[in-house]
Amino acid sequence: MFAIAGELETLADEIAELEIHDNGKTRAAGYNEVKLTQRYLRYYGGMADKLEGRQIPLGDNIVDYTIRMPYGVSAQIVPWNGPLPVGARSIACALVTGNTVVLKSPEDSPLSLFVLAQACERAGVPKGAVNIVCGYGSEAGAALVSHKDIDHIVFTGSVATGKSVLRAAAERVIPCVMELGG
Repeated sequence: MFAIAGELETLADEIAELEIHDNGKTRAAGYNEVKLTQRYLRYYGGMADKLEGRQIPLGDNIVDYTIRMPYGVSAQIVPWNGPLPVGARSIACALVTGNTVVLKSPEDSPLSLFVLAQACERAGVPKGAVNIVCGYGSEAGAALVSHKDIDHIVFTGSVATGKSVLRAAAERVIPCVMELGG
């Protein structure tokens, strides 16, 4: 995570320019997106070596403990208005807990996520651990959340779309993280 944050520093000019054309942000806002993204990556990178199991006290001669295990493949769908920081936050959480990611970029502003994927590659993230797919939510997003190999879903967006994501997850009883509304 720290290496990805460092790579984003070298890509900050490119990202700021992309945010102008891709998302309508000002140059200053584009640079702020990079800074926020780096904060997320460093925060979750700092947590990576602090995740552990815990013991649950049940009494004498009884041992009970929890070991945290990865879900597997995390499908992530991020919004158009903050794809870089929201995408990085989701990717960071997944990677530091041992999961892989398939992230659907917003159809309206996908480009900064491809630069994030480039930063991941440069930082040494294993091939296949972070995957970015494009397409409309009604097609690519729906296919992603209903795919049999998806083990976990993270969605940020509207309540209406969130309901359809939850319905797809309920069909297979897989865990979701939902950030709905504005």
